[in-house]
Amino acid sequence: MAEFIKTYIHKIEKQFKKASAGMRTLRSGGSNGVRLNGTRLVIRPPVPADVNNLLRMHRRLSKETLYFRYLTLYQPGIKDMQAVCDMPPSEGAALVAQRNDTDGTIIGLAYYRFDRSYPDGRPEFAIVVEDGFQGRGVGKALLKRLCRSAAALGLKTLNASIHPQNRRMRHLLWRTDYPFDEHEASDTVEAAIHLQPGPAAGPRRSFGNGRLADPFAGLDLELIL
Repeated sequence: MAEFIKTYIHKIEKQFKKASAGMRTLRSGGSNGVRLNGTRLVIRPPVPADVNNLLRMHRRLSKETLYFRYLTLYQPGIKDMQAVCDMPPSEGAALVAQRNDTDGTIIGLAYYRFDRSYPDGRPEFAIVVEDGFQGRGVGKALLKRLCRSAAALGLKTLNASIHPQNRRMRHLLWRTDYPFDEHEASDTVEAAIHLQPGPAAGPRRSFGNGRLADPFAGLDLELIL
């Protein structure tokens, strides 16, 4: 009996140390990943080789998820995903959530683009997460890092047009670390996340040659959910 108790206590101590290490990583930052009920996800910027992986993810989405994301039953094509994967910092920034296994399946995508129809090049963001992973913290992890990168570049807001019945997306706004406001338009809810005080778009950090800086440089973060 004494040996059993000793073994049990040792097991509990190991679990406590593992949990404590995870919380330290969450606070200090580490490898760029998310643990999700035993499934490890890596959050990173997309590369051109991700195009087909992203197309497959979109084919797995339900009609409701597609509709809420694109406000129509739109299935993106190769050119759409190429534009996301090849997006230069002067046009916006993107992140994918990828399963860290042999298949490397992408299950989430978040990005913002500068809308040149506005004088200040208003940054518009969008997020989509595969149905089976919704409500499990993936969208929060993507949006939080997207906001941090945009704030580091000097952007003041990230804006989005949301379907009024897209409750998951509207709830997600409450789970960021930033204040936001929203108002109803004709057929959408227009939301703005305020990254820092000031006008809608401030000066953007750039390299010496005038190109915009890498939006994710130095912002690697490990979140354990």
